[in-house]
Amino acid sequence: MFVQQRVYIFWNILQIIKCVHGNTCKPTNNLDIVFVVDGSGSVTADGFLATKQFMSRFVDLFEIGPLKTQIGVMVFSDNFYIPIDLNTFSSASDLKDAIFKITYPGGSTSTTKALTALGDVMLTSSRGKRSNVIPIAILITDGESDTSPVNAATRLKENGVVIYVAMVNMHDPTGDMQQVVSKPEYLMYVQNYNSLANLVGPLSVSTCDVAQGCLTTTCQNGGTCHQGQTTYRCECPSLFTGWYCDICRCGNMGSCSIDGDRWKCSCYPGYTDETCSTNIDECASSPCIHGTCFDRLNGYTCRCQPGYTGNHCETDIDECNPKPCVHGTCHDHVNAYSCKCNAGYIGIRCEIEINECESSPCQNGGTCIDKVNMFECVCSDEYYKPHCETNICQPIMTDVIFLLDSSVSQSPDQFTRQLNFVTQFIDHVIVGAENFQFAVVTFSFEAKVEIELAEFNNNVSLKEAVRNIPFRYSLKLYICI
Repeated sequence: MFVQQRVYIFWNILQIIKCVHGNTCKPTNNLDIVFVVDGSGSVTADGFLATKQFMSRFVDLFEIGPLKTQIGVMVFSDNFYIPIDLNTFSSASDLKDAIFKITYPGGSTSTTKALTALGDVMLTSSRGKRSNVIPIAILITDGESDTSPVNAATRLKENGVVIYVAMVNMHDPTGDMQQVVSKPEYLMYVQNYNSLANLVGPLSVSTCDVAQGCLTTTCQNGGTCHQGQTTYRCECPSLFTGWYCDICRCGNMGSCSIDGDRWKCSCYPGYTDETCSTNIDECASSPCIHGTCFDRLNGYTCRCQPGYTGNHCETDIDECNPKPCVHGTCHDHVNAYSCKCNAGYIGIRCEIEINECESSPCQNGGTCIDKVNMFECVCSDEYYKPHCETNICQPIMTDVIFLLDSSVSQSPDQFTRQLNFVTQFIDHVIVGAENFQFAVVTFSFEAKVEIELAEFNNNVSLKEAVRNIPFRYSLKLYICI
């Protein structure tokens, strides 16, 4: 069984009352206690919350009321405010609720201003101070004041105020706090704000008449209280420690619970072993398929290898989405892709059209026009396509008439083929008054002259006119001779 023994540090509160009044502390000797709380920026919101928790537990040890113990609170930083007067509350529950509603101001540390206001403003009858009760100030601070508070503290002590200091961070660089307290032993140090809880144990004295006895609430969680003359000790169950056997050895990673006739630790997610002190390694099962696992509290994260994604790096990233190949087909690889280009294109992304004119395929002064996966030669009058390599036929003046069937026996596609034949024929001759002249007649139900001889005197305009001849079909067929 774990045994925790402490001397009542705050037994000194009773002793100073005896010292000042020259009489023995009796149940009728009530207390006016003021907490003077540092709310500067160095405290932090978490530290301020720990201070409020400390004060709340302190209140639990006293009978609160106008004929019993009164507790008030002052908060200071670069200024001060009084959220709770001495006579504001007559019950511990209301007082504790008010303590937790106190707001954290932040700012600099003006302890001098706070102690001055303690005497001038707080410890007055309008704030609930009783004339027949010794006032006690408990200063809780973590830093050096912007000015020395010694003179302000001296005036308070001369007026009968008993001053205690709870110094956080165990550091008093100027030594001022040793002069602020009423006695050297009234200066107490704790390592951090969470350690303020260690000072609640000595506050087991709720009133003078129980100062030397165990309170009914002293030892918690099945602990046994053993009384001494000025000390007590709690004999704690195996999983508990602390002043009142109130600290579970499962720490912050679990909670103590009863299993039959014994205590056990119920571990929070992510922890294991008898006292919940071992972090479970969620990476032990190698959950990251294509990546590196990083263990977290009750979980893990995966850092994926390039090319993979997903909670477990199980998904191959599709580098083909969105389509990177401009003119081609994309093939996905691990952290890469490749493009198979369509005919006429090259480049990593098939973004470059091949210039088929680069090899100068057009002969005899022809002009090359680049197209997708092909080219076209615009030839001079003397040559014709595809590469302008063939001389155009140049007979003496000739008139040519094309008779095109546009009857119902022809489909639109067949009629278009007739037109294409005519334009190809024109490509191989020179059109003009001194060379070839062409006429075009279509026939079906009736004959129609589409192009007259000598109507066009150059190849380009004649070909355009031929391509624009419409398809007119009829059920009757006439032969024009």
